[in-house]
Amino acid sequence: MNREIPAMKSEMAADRPQQEQEPGADVVVYSTTWCSDCTRAKRYLTSWGIAFREINIEEVEGAAEQVMTWAGGKRTVPTIVVGTTVLVNPGWRDLAAAVGREEV
Repeated sequence: MNREIPAMKSEMAADRPQQEQEPGADVVVYSTTWCSDCTRAKRYLTSWGIAFREINIEEVEGAAEQVMTWAGGKRTVPTIVVGTTVLVNPGWRDLAAAVGREEV
């Protein structure tokens, strides 16, 4: 599920990337330590040379609530923000397209 980011709160608003997305643009991965899909998504990003910031929703105050606003009230991880696009538990093709990778 891809969504445009609604207005973000607190420090997250200052970190919001620009509207236009280019390969390697700011990427934020909302995850947990036990999530195998999160590990897989981070592995894809790393193998593609895409830098990302990780936010553990169980450790960062307000992160779980933010994910819930994007994921229909659920704490769905990985939730990945690429520019102004939010990807909730994306497949690798959707993730690749969002970060500007040619289909692998």
